[in-house]
Amino acid sequence: MVVFEQMAIFFLIMMLGYYVRSKNLITSHSHRQLTSLVVNFTAPLLILSCTLPDSSTLAKEQLLHGISVLCLLQVLMLASAVLLPILVRSSKDDAPVYNSMCVCTNIVFISMPVVLMIYGGEAMIYMAMFIVLNNIVFFSYNIFILTHGRGERFNFKAAFNPCLLSCLVLLFMMVFNLNLPIFLHKLFSTVGNISPALSMMLIGSAIYEISFRELFYDLRMWCFSVLKMIVVPIVIMYVIMAVTADRYLIGTCFVCVAAPSGVMVVMFTTLLRPGSLSVASRGISLTTTVSVLTIPLVGLACGIA
Repeated sequence: MVVFEQMAIFFLIMMLGYYVRSKNLITSHSHRQLTSLVVNFTAPLLILSCTLPDSSTLAKEQLLHGISVLCLLQVLMLASAVLLPILVRSSKDDAPVYNSMCVCTNIVFISMPVVLMIYGGEAMIYMAMFIVLNNIVFFSYNIFILTHGRGERFNFKAAFNPCLLSCLVLLFMMVFNLNLPIFLHKLFSTVGNISPALSMMLIGSAIYEISFRELFYDLRMWCFSVLKMIVVPIVIMYVIMAVTADRYLIGTCFVCVAAPSGVMVVMFTTLLRPGSLSVASRGISLTTTVSVLTIPLVGLACGIA
């Protein structure tokens, strides 16, 4: 019920963005500017405002085991990102976007609240570690994959963006059990909390350019969604459950891998591969919509729910 309510909120915010774009209050030019604002300013502050649990509450061996399993999860997600574009026979130009949609899932805005509500604070140390790991992978690997094939060299300067820097600072804070001063935490969270709503509005704005008939009959995207939201999570979770018996760690992995594609895919596709923006918007819209059903289904299939 909680997941359904969260998805319903996202859907309504997206529809608000759709309406605003239809009234020309957001134009193609301002859409790009707002996207840059989210990627370079509000999202990094949101990452820094994350409240991390004290890593000293776990035994060293347990902490290392958690890191190892989470790294395995990330590797398996990267493997699926390479495989799925081939399975759905995507075009060469669109394949990086399909790849990106597998790597970036909506962890902060969907996975983290669900983990906290179902498993409690005991699982938040694992969620915190995966947020840092996944963001570092996404904000470095993702730039490489979205610029690949255009005759460009990998831009290390671009890879070292504000979001990646925020992740590294967050990792440092987690390792040394540091916390932001209360004033800065309130400031960062106040500004950073703009990101979820603004990101969903920008997706809705992008959806305005999409034909709903085209989305409904997009068999390739439906095939991708079934693989990404059902088949891949089930396979990955059986691998994870074979290497750990930690209930909180299993629950964290489940919620992360079963989550829909993250809104940041649209942000980066707009900036780095605008020709495939329609693919990214359709993919996120479809995976977010079906996740209300697929997340419980994956949990049931794996004996987690």
